[in-house]
Amino acid sequence: MTFIKSAVKKMDNLITSVLNISRIGRKELFFEYVNSAEIVQSVITTFNHQIEENNIEIELSPLPIIMADVVSLEQIFSNLINNSIKFMGGQKERKIIIKSEPHKDGHLFTVEDTGVGMSEAFTKKIFDLFSRAGTVNVDGEGMGMAYVQKIVGRHNGKIWCESELGKGTTFFIYLPTN
Repeated sequence: MTFIKSAVKKMDNLITSVLNISRIGRKELFFEYVNSAEIVQSVITTFNHQIEENNIEIELSPLPIIMADVVSLEQIFSNLINNSIKFMGGQKERKIIIKSEPHKDGHLFTVEDTGVGMSEAFTKKIFDLFSRAGTVNVDGEGMGMAYVQKIVGRHNGKIWCESELGKGTTFFIYLPTN
């Protein structure tokens, strides 16, 4: 019975996650000028306990005011920072760096960590549904990055990553000005 209950709970979580991703395309976004530094700082505050518990240093560069949907921007950074924390592993240097620079007709944000990283082959799959980074045993269904990619796409932006096994991962998020 315990196994069945566990399997049902896991299936319920997967179905809920798939429904959430499918709803992103229909959800109305409310674009407004947003101080991305305030959004990111709020997300960091949410994870303060895990950051302190794991002795992770956060380096936050000045971030711009951009046109975006506030809730979506919070979800993007929440997923990326949460993943950086979860996949930090036993690295000696434990750091997350968040910065932005003007890029073409928008801004290029980067969220870089010194975590366990992943193979180059996996960086192409990370945005697929139910995709998990390697064999690291962490909570989740492998839906977060697919969700983030969908949200970034709704902002007419792009997301990609570069990573090296054992040396960390950098996610790049391009969000256009308009």
